[in-house]
Amino acid sequence: ARAQNRQTEANSLSNAEFIFHRIILRCDGPKGAVRYLAMLKRTAGQQNRSGRIFSQDDVVQAQAELRKWFQAQQAEWQTPGRLKAKAAKATSGSSSSSSSSSSSS
Repeated sequence: ARAQNRQTEANSLSNAEFIFHRIILRCDGPKGAVRYLAMLKRTAGQQNRSGRIFSQDDVVQAQAELRKWFQAQQAEWQTPGRLKAKAAKATSGSSSSSSSSSSSS
């Protein structure tokens, strides 16, 4: 039943939306997305395993949306609060003891 729901959902997506979602699920980052998009551009106009035929325009539209998405992800990752939280999490896992020495004159 779940597979049928996913198939119905996939059928309701435009080709550009389908490409966008497929790349987000399959690619680890922008480099993988670029390779996947290049393959789609080479095979535009041909039916693929999903039974769809992507046009060059479909691929270009998906590429524009992916660029926005990856930029938003990068901006979110680089926010100072997030970096501080990541640093705090990384340092809380390590056991570093700091010795304080007091000196009297």
